[in-house]
Amino acid sequence: MNRVDKNKEEIKIGLLGYGFMGKVHSHAYRTIRHRYNDLKFEPKLYAIAGIGNKLTELAAKQYTFEKWTTEWKEVVHDPEVDIIDICLPEDMHEEVCIEALEMKKNVFCEKPLALSVQGCKKILKTAENKKVKTMCGFNNRFLPAIQFAKEIIDSSQLGNIYYIKANYSQESGHDPDRPADQIRYMHGKEQLGTIRGIGSHLIDTVRYLCGDISSVNAIVKTIIPSRPLTKGGNFNVYADDIAILNIELKNGGIGTLTASAVATGRKNQLAFEINGSLGSIIFDLENLNILSVYLEKNSKRGYRGFSKINVTEDIHPLMKDWLPPAHILGWESGHINELYHFLESVYECKNVSPEGATFFDGYMAALIAEAAIESAKSERKVYLNN
Repeated sequence: MNRVDKNKEEIKIGLLGYGFMGKVHSHAYRTIRHRYNDLKFEPKLYAIAGIGNKLTELAAKQYTFEKWTTEWKEVVHDPEVDIIDICLPEDMHEEVCIEALEMKKNVFCEKPLALSVQGCKKILKTAENKKVKTMCGFNNRFLPAIQFAKEIIDSSQLGNIYYIKANYSQESGHDPDRPADQIRYMHGKEQLGTIRGIGSHLIDTVRYLCGDISSVNAIVKTIIPSRPLTKGGNFNVYADDIAILNIELKNGGIGTLTASAVATGRKNQLAFEINGSLGSIIFDLENLNILSVYLEKNSKRGYRGFSKINVTEDIHPLMKDWLPPAHILGWESGHINELYHFLESVYECKNVSPEGATFFDGYMAALIAEAAIESAKSERKVYLNN
């Protein structure tokens, strides 16, 4: 259904996948119940689907779902389910999205929306005229510091955007002796690589803050092409473990984006610096409550420099229902804010955008990643037509 009846207190959630992200989403739904004041609806953990009877039953008990099954289609076709939340392996997203949309379910899909641009297009086509709410899981949009950064940019306090330097850096693949099957984006039916994996978060964050990207000139490289497997033998890696994108923004600015799984010492750093004609801002996910801001008009000569703002006061975005100032948030808080936003969009029948990432935003992330791969292969700049 598109809109849950306002006389109905519960929004029944069907979660597909019990792994890392399934656990995060389950925790978020439970936390929404007591985090947000004057909540008009009750998120109901209704049904979960996973692989294997024992593990799925265990997850259902741990996450407090009423029902469980090892057949995801049973959840998608259940008339009681209001929302399908897809936390399955990436190569299943396209099929499951389309099936859920055909059943006229509201659909939340973790990134990537699909493994290819064509797959994303099929999903967008299926969603047309279905009158349901859809959202793609780019959770970094719902960190208070990033929404505060967007407020500053949208209010023209930075002036014209000149340059953005951004990276998503992890060390998961830096060791050549680490088995390929232990590294996300390097193994499985489809090797996503960093540009389509963690890089999709990077691309979406840049688009969210600075607007559309008009061209890409990229180097996409596999630094370690052969890795061992846990059970023995070798595995040929063709996925990129580092990608560097030089981009042009439609608004005239330029930027450099780096996605890396070989950043030794980095656990999970999504960082950016945005320079404008009137000021600059700096953010680092490894210190996610802080936004460093320099606004020239507020600074006297001799006192100019960045101020580190603890984005935890009730006047800051998303903070009014959280904790007293300086009681900091964590990474999971972004998912709680994100899924609350989606549930509220369903309940109130309001737009997911601009705060939330639409399925079109998921398509754009795939389009830009594919353009980067094409650019690297052809050794030329690729212009985006969107």
